[in-house]
Amino acid sequence: VGKIKEALSEVTLLGEDTRNNRVLTTALNPLVSDISLLKEKYGPKRIGVVIGTSTSGISDGEKAIRFHLDQGKFPENYHYRKQEIS
Repeated sequence: VGKIKEALSEVTLLGEDTRNNRVLTTALNPLVSDISLLKEKYGPKRIGVVIGTSTSGISDGEKAIRFHLDQGKFPENYHYRKQEIS
């Protein structure tokens, strides 16, 4: 099992700043200039970028459940939607 040792990029989209999305953003950032060149060459409707992660955000859910068990509610910044596969 690998471990990410570097700092993860922030996600600036409101409500989408999760560890999972930070991992995706960090992996995608070095490819942005190449993707831009491909968009210019072939057009944005002719290329696709597929990225994904599995369980890098599971610890956030575990912490939220522990908080819920102790406090009777989820933390203010926790939203189950962030953990759904979409």
